[in-house]
Amino acid sequence: MVMAWFLGLMKFKEKDEEDLQQTKAPSEKSESLNAFLKTPETKKFVSEWQEKKKFTKRGIEKLLGVLWLQHDSNKKIMKAAGDILSALTGEDGLLKVLSGFKLVPEGLRKILG
Repeated sequence: MVMAWFLGLMKFKEKDEEDLQQTKAPSEKSESLNAFLKTPETKKFVSEWQEKKKFTKRGIEKLLGVLWLQHDSNKKIMKAAGDILSALTGEDGLLKVLSGFKLVPEGLRKILG
């Protein structure tokens, strides 16, 4: 009885490992930069940022090329590029936070002084 339970547990563990391998496969890194730039996700990313904020295609692809060397998966490359481009355009929200901190001391100065 215990042996059957143990064998069932081992089979369940093997299935979990297979599922993990299948889910990791899509997030692998492309074999070359040219292959990465030709993927549909990358083309969509480039066209969105090109239309959205008027970045040049050459500039976005150059950024992706630099990030391709640093990261180990296509997904991480796209996330890092999106974060950088958002910061360059001010869409990351940091300016709103910093301006909020600036308003608090000015308001206190007006109240106290």
